[in-house]
Amino acid sequence: MELLLKTMKRHFPQLNRKPYGLEDVEKIALAKGVHLKFAPYNEDILGYFCIDRSRKKVSKHIVINDTLGPIMRDVVSLHEICHFFYHAPVCSQDWFYCRKSAEHKTNKHDCEADMFALIAMIPLSLLIELNAAEYIEPDLIPLCTRRQKIWKEYGL
Repeated sequence: MELLLKTMKRHFPQLNRKPYGLEDVEKIALAKGVHLKFAPYNEDILGYFCIDRSRKKVSKHIVINDTLGPIMRDVVSLHEICHFFYHAPVCSQDWFYCRKSAEHKTNKHDCEADMFALIAMIPLSLLIELNAAEYIEPDLIPLCTRRQKIWKEYGL
């Protein structure tokens, strides 16, 4: 986990101090030549990262399900950009999918990408604020619960 966060801090210098989201991922993707797209998928596919080596020029893609709301677009975009930086597929057949059942993941790469996304989106100071708030956006409640587990387990 430490190596992952050290790697990601190069691209997200305020990691765990400022909240990041889709707009930040869009800027980074553009700078790194990653095509970020929105497309309709069934509700089980939240998004994915892939590398297309089938043409002369290699192209990298992050695709996000366009039916997602703004909070989940933030989570999925951060999750997929983590795969780009840290878990690049080694062949044209490798894809990293972000499935709706994300909280039940056992795959090491997906667990790491989820942890990064939650730390980037909900820094510790924001987590403390949200815990004290009288009202939290319903979509944020399960994310805050998962973020608290990361804080308890890793102190981050």
